[in-house]
Amino acid sequence: MNLNEGLRINDLKYLVSNYISIDQYTSKLDDDNITVAFFCNEKEVAEDLRDFIEKIYYIEIRDIEISDSLTEDNKYILFVEFERNITFPKLLMDMIDSINNLTDNKDWKFKTFGMHDKATLSLDNIQKYVRLAKLRNSSVEDINDEDLNNKDKEKNKEAKNESYQSFTINDHGWKRQYIPERYISEEELNKFITESDSLNNKDYSEIYLIESAFPGYQVITTDSNIFLIKKDKILMLREE
Repeated sequence: MNLNEGLRINDLKYLVSNYISIDQYTSKLDDDNITVAFFCNEKEVAEDLRDFIEKIYYIEIRDIEISDSLTEDNKYILFVEFERNITFPKLLMDMIDSINNLTDNKDWKFKTFGMHDKATLSLDNIQKYVRLAKLRNSSVEDINDEDLNNKDKEKNKEAKNESYQSFTINDHGWKRQYIPERYISEEELNKFITESDSLNNKDYSEIYLIESAFPGYQVITTDSNIFLIKKDKILMLREE
């Protein structure tokens, strides 16, 4: 079986960890992509694995690259980015099955933000612990530009085709569902904070789980809203 140029069955045995990280690293392309990290003993192994994944899954993956830095235990990290959607668990498990032709790994494990311990890598566990719903959706009905003036047309280009999905954070059975409402300006955020009776009044564990679900974001909570802040983007959420 010719798996890839220069690679044969079990060529990477004992050289790729059976542990992967899911959604703990920030995407370099899209804030809402899912980044999966593989850990390899040698840089050449990471390169072989990268070439193998890229050749078979070039349509499905959004980006793939090897980190410039090593982990504390001197592992090379291969980052693979996926679109965040409901097909991700099946795609990842199919990819793992293909990789096993090279590594012969057993008992794959994974961790994602909000998890204290490693879990068995399975379709059910990925669906249980990883956020699969995007914050932003497209396909809202179009507004007729002919009915708008030039200024409103420009606003419409930014506003139409944008909607939001609710998402659930699940930590060992502790569940909370949140609904993104809209992006707001810094002035609006300051107004919400000023008018609020309390700031960051949520339980620390809940804030930690929200931060874990959105790596790279700052979380601010008020009486009735939660705000995710990253650079100049401020997304307002409410708990369902």
